[in-house]
Amino acid sequence: MLKLIQTLYKDRFIYVAIAVTCLIAFLSLIQLGKAPISVSHADKFQHAIAYCTLGFTWILAIKKAHQNLKVRYLIAIACVIYGILIEVLQETTTSYRTASVLDVVANVVGICIALLLFKLIFKKN
Repeated sequence: MLKLIQTLYKDRFIYVAIAVTCLIAFLSLIQLGKAPISVSHADKFQHAIAYCTLGFTWILAIKKAHQNLKVRYLIAIACVIYGILIEVLQETTTSYRTASVLDVVANVVGICIALLLFKLIFKKN
């Protein structure tokens, strides 16, 4: 499976990572309608999934991260900073969104899951 992933995304995965980054910013800053069914803190799962995807795609996109744990941690830190920046932008540039510390915590959880997933999937290398 690893060879299939490498063949499909060889040198193109950076575009996927950039697209995921832009999509998260877009979805985080647009005004969304009210959900028909409201579940308390359900958006935290969405944050965790989004930032897990963000972290995982950037780890795959940056070749040095495959072999270097320090680079993976730098990517994780960059993703956390990005999440904090998005929260600040929600608070300062929109009137319909607010910043939340719990959202940042959910983002960090998602990024940690991405690191674990990468380790589990690619532990042979």
